[in-house]
Amino acid sequence: MEKKNKINKKDIINRKTKDTVFTDLFRNKKYLLQLYQDLHPEDLDTRQEDLQIITLENILVHSMYNDLGFIAKDKLLILVEAQSTQSVNIALRMLLYLSQTVKDYLQENRLNVHSKKQIILPTPEFYVIYTGEDKKGNRTIKLSDTYKEKQDLPQLELTINIIETSYQHKIIWQYIEFCRILNEQAKKYGYTKEMIEETIKICTDEDILKEYLSKRKKEVMSIMSTLFSQEEVTKFVIEEEREEAKKEG
Repeated sequence: MEKKNKINKKDIINRKTKDTVFTDLFRNKKYLLQLYQDLHPEDLDTRQEDLQIITLENILVHSMYNDLGFIAKDKLLILVEAQSTQSVNIALRMLLYLSQTVKDYLQENRLNVHSKKQIILPTPEFYVIYTGEDKKGNRTIKLSDTYKEKQDLPQLELTINIIETSYQHKIIWQYIEFCRILNEQAKKYGYTKEMIEETIKICTDEDILKEYLSKRKKEVMSIMSTLFSQEEVTKFVIEEEREEAKKEG
């Protein structure tokens, strides 16, 4: 019997950059604006040209990288992470992302923290779009949850909005649905190219990220083959090697 065309998971482990459907999708300012409008439906004036992407990407410089960062009209600095598993340390990670992002902002705008003139920063906002199966509903988590000493009014706070559901057909809802369909097809086909092709077909048929998936199908096919986290893929490789060892034994 002919073997399925499996994704080379060892190649995924050796990946040097972080690139997912999420990051690729929202590099396009057309879709980024839709995301912003999902988060701020009251703002009817912001346009694509008002958005500046500031995602941390150069891991050699930053030693870290996040999923998405952007500034809207120099008023809001928005950091967004997409997660399929619950991260207990996301608040600490967001704090580090914010610190590096503000440092970059100061350097890019030639702002001196030792200046006598007050520096005015864009107001930061933090979001996690959660696509996993362990649903707890839209909610918030805080940096102060990590503190040993609990205070009513902690002097340093950071609040993250966890988004699990959104208005139907909006871009966040479409991305969450895309991930749900992907997971369903992975259970059916395994981590194969058949899984990727079927995911794209179902989504385009159901008008889920249809334009994006149709225009960038080749790129999406490549990206989706490296969609899973290093930890997950490492586990898959170990399991496969154990099975192969058993057969050889």
